[in-house]
Amino acid sequence: KKMGVFKLKPEGINIDDLEFDLIDFGLEEMGESTDDAGNPVVVLRCAFTDFGKLQKALEDKHITPLSAEREWIPTTTVPVTDEQAEDISRLIERLEQDDDVTKVFHNMG
Repeated sequence: KKMGVFKLKPEGINIDDLEFDLIDFGLEEMGESTDDAGNPVVVLRCAFTDFGKLQKALEDKHITPLSAEREWIPTTTVPVTDEQAEDISRLIERLEQDDDVTKVFHNMG
């Protein structure tokens, strides 16, 4: 499923109020996560067709996202063994090292 994903710094954001305010602009999912450096981030997801509406709503609230991009979210995951997970992780690592690859998506459960 193609979705728009925004990542925000959590400082100064009331998550409950923001979620309520953004539902009318296409917000489908909101949660907390960490970035690659382990710093906390707030993750907003919307249908890709609502990307512009959600981006405009954030701008109107004077919130600048750390990142805004399209992601493919799996609708069905595939369970794998530990050995398969290691093999797949090595493959993903090799793919990400290729200069022509910008992002790798998978449905490993």
